[in-house]
Amino acid sequence: MVSEPSTRSNRRLPWWLAPPLLVALCLQPAWAKVKVEPSGPAKNPTTTQDFLRHPHDDRYYQESWTAIMRSRQGHIFYLNFLYTNLGVFSGSTAVNVSLAQPGKMARHYRYDYKISDFKQYSGKGMIAIGPNSMTLQGKSMSLVVKEKDLALDLELQGWVDGVKLHSGRLYLKEDKSQWVDTYFHLPRADVNGEMVVEGQNIAFEGDGYVDHMVQNVLGTDYSTRWHTLRFFAPDHTVAFISWDTPWELGRERVVRLLVTDRKEILTFTDRMELVTDQPKKDAKGHSYNNHFRFSTAGKGGPVVLEGELTGQRLHDRDVVLDRLSWAERKVAGMVAGNPIFYRLEAPTKATLTVAGQQPVQLSGQGLIESVVMQEE
Repeated sequence: MVSEPSTRSNRRLPWWLAPPLLVALCLQPAWAKVKVEPSGPAKNPTTTQDFLRHPHDDRYYQESWTAIMRSRQGHIFYLNFLYTNLGVFSGSTAVNVSLAQPGKMARHYRYDYKISDFKQYSGKGMIAIGPNSMTLQGKSMSLVVKEKDLALDLELQGWVDGVKLHSGRLYLKEDKSQWVDTYFHLPRADVNGEMVVEGQNIAFEGDGYVDHMVQNVLGTDYSTRWHTLRFFAPDHTVAFISWDTPWELGRERVVRLLVTDRKEILTFTDRMELVTDQPKKDAKGHSYNNHFRFSTAGKGGPVVLEGELTGQRLHDRDVVLDRLSWAERKVAGMVAGNPIFYRLEAPTKATLTVAGQQPVQLSGQGLIESVVMQEE
């Protein structure tokens, strides 16, 4: 079941070598609403073609595939495959990893490749960057990384089919020249396999999520803050992506929320109220939001979700420019600013009510990101 999405976003929240989230624009004030491309049903299944690369010649074209995983032992992975026209010379591809060992701060791994090192095999549903690959067949994914200091061989078995809102596209400009596509390929998956981290063999069993973004604009141009949640409850999933647009885009809060049980997507909507407050400051004086309250009450539809969380353990503070060479920092600073990603574990509580059924109480550990794209 899905509540009918609105054509305007709730009021109120990736750049070329950054992890999951980045994209962008500059709009005429007269057209101050981002708009969903309304083709296809609101809750539209993703396809193999959606998973493969969407070639584009625009200067700021970038495409990223992101897997987020948490093991039963407490390992936390943010893994990103990237293809972009941006670069010091003529674009690049890369594999970026944030890996937090149980109870520790994350370590970052970055593997850069040439554009020619990106391959895809449509018959297999596979994309590859050098020796590293993601292969999606229906609700099953194989994820392989083969680098000197990091190796992964994981199988992800999805609970439900992938989903996109209508066509998956959001227009940022009235002439439709600037846009962002978002695909939720694996809203929730059981993950099993093994990894080798700097010579240490580790069995991996846990939960996972995979999404995919395509854009022809820079994230720092169309967003000031991002807030995300991936909450793996025992029999349910709550995941949302949210960003705040700048003043020239109407100062909106854009949201994509999905809720699943083990059999189906219960709701997939852009109608959710998200309140972010209780900001914290890091050691450098940068402020980020740490407390989220979210609700679909009063938004229509047969599913109501209400929840709250407060970030606790900060396991990753990822400053994008810090991971680049001097030449790359010059290019990045000119076109994309300096995004900062704060990733935290957050005890999460929510109440899920499906029409005709008793409310279900959800609780457990959520994974959140609070991303500062622009200082305000």
